[in-house]
Amino acid sequence: MPSQKVHDASCLLAAGITASVGVIFWKLPLFAVSGGMAMGTLIHPDWDYAEARGVLAELGPIKYLVKPYGLLIPHRHWLSHLPVVGTIGRVLYIMFPLFILGFAFPSGNPTLGVLRNRYFWFAFLGLSIADTIHFALDMAQTGFKRFLRQLIRGVVERE
Repeated sequence: MPSQKVHDASCLLAAGITASVGVIFWKLPLFAVSGGMAMGTLIHPDWDYAEARGVLAELGPIKYLVKPYGLLIPHRHWLSHLPVVGTIGRVLYIMFPLFILGFAFPSGNPTLGVLRNRYFWFAFLGLSIADTIHFALDMAQTGFKRFLRQLIRGVVERE
C-alpha cells in the first residue's frame, strides 16, 4: 500500500491542476472541487486504520473523533475504501453529529443550509475524486505486488 505521503501528494497534485484550470477559465465550481481534493489529505479512506500513527497524528485533537471510525470499520473494507461509498460514509460520519447539534439553534439547523449549498456538492465531488485516486493507487500497488509474487513463483517452479 502506498504511504500516506504518496496519497497526500497525489491529492494535492490533482487539486493544484484543477485549481489551475479554475484560474485559467475562472470557474468557481472548479475551486470547490479543488478544495475537496485538498481535503482528501485529511478526510481519507485510511481513517479505517485506527492504529496508523501517521494517519491519526496529522489530525491533531480531531483524532479522538476519528478513532471510533477506525474501530468500527475494518482496514481496507469496502465501506471505507470503495470510491463514493466510502466518501459518503465519512461525510455522514462528520455531518451526523453536527446535524444533531444543529437542532439546538432556535433559528434552524445550519447543517441543512450547508447541504443546500451547491459548492458543498462540488467539494464533495472533489473529495470523491481524491478517494478514487487513493483507491487506484492502493489497487495499482497491490496488483503490482501480486504480479511480482506470481512471476517469482513461476520462475522458481520452472527451475
